[in-house]
Amino acid sequence: GYLYFTGRRDDLYKERGFRVSATEVEAAARRVEGVTDAAVLTPGPRTGGRAVLTAVTGLDPSDVLDGMRGFIEEYKIPRRCVPVAALPTNSNGKVDRRAVADLADVSVSTNRKE
Repeated sequence: GYLYFTGRRDDLYKERGFRVSATEVEAAARRVEGVTDAAVLTPGPRTGGRAVLTAVTGLDPSDVLDGMRGFIEEYKIPRRCVPVAALPTNSNGKVDRRAVADLADVSVSTNRKE
């Protein structure tokens, strides 16, 4: 038999009926001028069932999402972007996605009050 390794399962999610790779979305965000790093929170209860892009940038969130249009297909671009000062990392230097989700939660609650 054959064994095909296609990547980590938690990297893929469905958005608008299409399969999307979080790694691909993050790479496209990093290509936008003014974005130094990015992480995608896959759809779940903490994100309202939608993918959320967190980006280390001083740009307006809509400018980040608009800037991604030249790098990936429209359906892969998250509907929401949360700018952050830095992406939290764990002891191994990898992005701590739980801490990123906490940052996004704070931003969501702040946005709702405005």
